[in-house]
Amino acid sequence: GAMWTNKPSNVGVVLLGDALHAFPPDLGQGVNSALKDVSLLGDGLRNATTNSVKEGTTSGGYSFGNDNGRDKLGSALRSYEIEATGEATALVRLMQLGSPYQYNQPGFRAQVAAKLMAANLLLRLVLSQIPFLGNTIFFPQIAMLSQLSGSISYREMLSRAHRTSFAFAAVGIMVALACIKAFLGGELNRTFGYWAVMAMWACLWKATGF
Repeated sequence: GAMWTNKPSNVGVVLLGDALHAFPPDLGQGVNSALKDVSLLGDGLRNATTNSVKEGTTSGGYSFGNDNGRDKLGSALRSYEIEATGEATALVRLMQLGSPYQYNQPGFRAQVAAKLMAANLLLRLVLSQIPFLGNTIFFPQIAMLSQLSGSISYREMLSRAHRTSFAFAAVGIMVALACIKAFLGGELNRTFGYWAVMAMWACLWKATGF
């Protein structure tokens, strides 16, 4: 995690930046993510000292010399750990999905994957411009979402990417059903059709963020 300690009541050692999350520079988020960690840690410490001052346990500033102050510091750092590790986990996943084939890797498979990655980026960008649907169920690709790192969390970026994928799945099911109906002349197995429609609505539900 973002904090190491051998006892729950101890403060331990706090990790942030590359010590907490190291990854390739695919999305250019190294400095941004480190600054986010600093901001999260600063907010936690500031809130802890503000509460201590209000309760009369400190006279202001970052003073955690007494037992009550150390407890508040430990609580603040545990809150930081939960928030920072959640963001780090989402960011690592974003790195895996973002632009892994941008380095001209050799091999036929890598070349095909690079072309599919570029097509995915372009398709998501175009669909995100559709009125009412753009930035509702269709969002830009992760490489472009990462430009919003100063205004939304990495978990929200990952959520938006997944929502677009669910929207793609819903559209794919809809098109597949239409093609099957056309091929079969309008005849479609009732059970198959029921579950296919249910899957389509489930994907749409996930795409809306619920």
